[in-house]
Amino acid sequence: MALENPVFIVGTGRCGSTLFHDILTEHYAMGWLSSIIDKKPRRPELNSLVNQLASMPALGPYIRRAYRPSEPYRFWELYCHGFATPYRDLTADDVLPPVVSRVRDRLSRAIPANRRLLAKVTGWPRIGYLKQIFPDAKFIHVFRDGRAVVSSVLAAPYFDGWAGPHNWTRGGMDENQGKIWKESGESYVVLAAIGHVNRMRAFNQAKKELNEQNYLEISYESLCEDPVKAYEDTLEFLDEDVKASECFFASIRNKKIGSKNNKWKKNITDKQSYFLEKILDENSY
Repeated sequence: MALENPVFIVGTGRCGSTLFHDILTEHYAMGWLSSIIDKKPRRPELNSLVNQLASMPALGPYIRRAYRPSEPYRFWELYCHGFATPYRDLTADDVLPPVVSRVRDRLSRAIPANRRLLAKVTGWPRIGYLKQIFPDAKFIHVFRDGRAVVSSVLAAPYFDGWAGPHNWTRGGMDENQGKIWKESGESYVVLAAIGHVNRMRAFNQAKKELNEQNYLEISYESLCEDPVKAYEDTLEFLDEDVKASECFFASIRNKKIGSKNNKWKKNITDKQSYFLEKILDENSY
């Protein structure tokens, strides 16, 4: 079952996908990738063991704290060279023949047989690439107000824009983006916004190959406003029994999920905000 209709949560990064993913890993049907597979990518069976131990009432909370749900890029990079930090989106045409059997084999060993693979990937969509390996995959795109994303990206330790746009993995600039960046004094806020727009454009392109049966969009804002509704919609999309998931929903009702979208207003000046809004124009995606 592990590789039947696998589920991939995708997003640009700093978009709320971690919050969404972490909660979904608590559902009994899901088999998720933990930090153990990132530390020991050659021993995927250890991840299966973590999943099983995390389901035990007494031991589960300790296991989940020790081996958090993860985006295991060391694992992906070992079996799909170039997957972790491509300079552009990866498509079906980028999949090398040996990769398909290699990845499917390792992930089938990483997830308990009675679970369904759940994985999170952020940055470029990589939807076409993953669908080439898993033709029956389902994708959930978590997105967020671009201003909040940009503010959060600038605070992230992995933001690669400090060395300039010629040395990063967030795509090139079109003529309008380049003009605004120069007008802003080559602002890093604008640079982060350009990277976000580039990736959102890639998502909009990638989803053209999908349909409502295998692609769902969830906004961070709707998740915070009504998490129960967000996960009801998610389970229906995944063809999982919503009524049988009452323990899962009871856990969600006990969580405090508050939006952090307004933090960007404190972290960005009025001048920076002016140019940020120009990049994030409603027509930019």
